Amino acid sequence: MRIIKNILWGILGLVVILLVMQGGYKFIKNGQVKIEKRVEQQQEDVEKEVQAFIDEYVSKMQRALCTEELPDIVVTCKALSREEYEKEFGKTRYGFGDYLYFYMLDYMSESIGDVYEQMTKDGDYSRFIDLMNEIRRGKLRIEAEYNIDWDNVYRLEVNSKTAYIHVNDHVITNCMTVKQSPDQTYELAQNKYLQWVCVNGGRVFERSRETTQKYATYSSNRSTSSIRQRQDPYDVYDYDDPDDFAEEWAEEFGDGSYEDGYDDAYAYWEDR
Repeated sequence: MRIIKNILWGILGLVVILLVMQGGYKFIKNGQVKIEKRVEQQQEDVEKEVQAFIDEYVSKMQRALCTEELPDIVVTCKALSREEYEKEFGKTRYGFGDYLYFYMLDYMSESIGDVYEQMTKDGDYSRFIDLMNEIRRGKLRIEAEYNIDWDNVYRLEVNSKTAYIHVNDHVITNCMTVKQSPDQTYELAQNKYLQWVCVNGGRVFERSRETTQKYATYSSNRSTSSIRQRQDPYDVYDYDDPDDFAEEWAEEFGDGSYEDGYDDAYAYWEDR
């Protein structure tokens, strides 16, 4: 009889253990489901915020690039995978964000070809260079407004999570490219010493940025002297407004950073 009781108690204990294990499994499973749903919801929230940022950024960029002489610039934005991004732009530092997103921008205009022909038909490229620099400055203003860093990254905080949004293009520092089509491109390239215009990748015009200033004559009761202003690689004497100078040369003074170089460029104009 005692043996039977022990067997029954053993069976009862086993049943209890199985029930507890089953309940624990359901509890764990339910917890995992809740966690997965929370992660999915969090990712959805982040993606909504990222898309809202991209829509706003592209819209503002497009408005900033359009000018009176070239009002039809369209900014296109293509989402890329990490592998596609690396193929386009090479490997980069991705930071420590919880989420990574990659986009490529292009700047398109149906009328850029006609505008280029009209502005350069007499062999003088000055108007076209000024136009491309105006477009370039608009681009820099938006990048500075959103604190797009040297790695072309915008950091977005969403519910204690960080999304690193890579927004890149094939426009190098101090240059500007506008496309009429994927194979029809117009580019202004420049550095401290030269400016050149390229069409479809081929250089069609080049000029030096070093200018020799005219002699200025100053008269006094004692004597008259001629003073030659120094040559300046930035053409600083051609700018009547320090903001215009700083906007154009901020990246150069900031080693690629518009925000870091703006004040230095402004001070350079004041010290001329």
